[in-house]
Amino acid sequence: MMKTAQRILPRMGIPFQYGRETFYLVNGGTYQHGNEPVLKVLSPDGGLYAVVSVNVTDKNEPLQPGEYCIKTWTENEMISKALRESGLFEDTGKRHRTGFVEAEVWKLVAPWPEETDNG
Repeated sequence: MMKTAQRILPRMGIPFQYGRETFYLVNGGTYQHGNEPVLKVLSPDGGLYAVVSVNVTDKNEPLQPGEYCIKTWTENEMISKALRESGLFEDTGKRHRTGFVEAEVWKLVAPWPEETDNG
């Protein structure tokens, strides 16, 4: 079963290294309130590992295309660090307060698999 998941996942997500394994960044649709995009990380076997985006409904400015509010605190601290170092994103420098913390706004600079030319 693991071989099947590894064969399918690269077509549905963007692979990146986390520790010694390859994980996959996937588009998780949108949040119900605010309609902001959801980013999820799948483990090597295809299971949900983390939701790295966060829904900030009272932002001082809307997100631009390709931008995501990223949860970089508590349980997401290590996985967000791996994503930051992967080169898939650039930090826009924008921040949006949510409760007692600030969500960082990152722009995805890597294309989604369906946007790549497989020739």
